[in-house]
Amino acid sequence: MKEAFEQAKANQMRILEQLKGAQAAKNRRLEELKRAKAAEDAHWHEKSCKECGSPIRYRDTWSHIPNYCDKCKAKFDEKKKERESKKREKECRGCGKTIIYYTDWEHIPNYCKECREKGS
Repeated sequence: MKEAFEQAKANQMRILEQLKGAQAAKNRRLEELKRAKAAEDAHWHEKSCKECGSPIRYRDTWSHIPNYCDKCKAKFDEKKKERESKKREKECRGCGKTIIYYTDWEHIPNYCKECREKGS
């Protein structure tokens, strides 16, 4: 009986050593992951939106660092799309070149810049 007890005790000690080894391996892996995350986080920076001042997160490895937050960028894109919808073309009465104008202009030109300069 004593021999069985000693074997069980030795088996328990072996299991405890394996457990300690597994815990040490886990802790090494956690430290490795923390170092990798810290290295990754070092590439992230923050700056303020030029329009509204809200924070913009960006990576220093990006080829283009944004100046505007997503909300302001969407607002600018919407204004640009609205402006483009008012864009029209017509022929110059003098030379036939294309004149680009916008429907909200008070005075829509009938002559291109060159023809206006010739006429002056």
